[in-house]
Amino acid sequence: MRFSDTASLAMQQGLQVVSLAGRFQTISNDVTWILDVAHNPDGVARFAELLAATPVAWRTLAVIGMMQDKDIPAAVVCPDVSTACEAAKAAAGNEGRILVCGSFYTVAAALSHSI
Repeated sequence: MRFSDTASLAMQQGLQVVSLAGRFQTISNDVTWILDVAHNPDGVARFAELLAATPVAWRTLAVIGMMQDKDIPAAVVCPDVSTACEAAKAAAGNEGRILVCGSFYTVAAALSHSI
């Protein structure tokens, strides 16, 4: 079955406005948060492109989630995403931004933290 011109146009318009939570999702309150579920080379490359296109006045901090089977230096580990978000928020100040990335689990935990 072939789409009508109307159905094709409606699909094109819908795709232009659709978004997926956790894909370069920006939340601005007292600090700017950018959430992305990038966790593979292609996703991370696109995330890096988008970040480069959106410079920040001060500095960028990151909350990155990893599975326990990864090699994670103890010096950069917080016990949970909530604690990491609080630490990043305190360090970012009003001029910085915080990235939350690495997995769907990390982004979901940050969103439930009420960032």
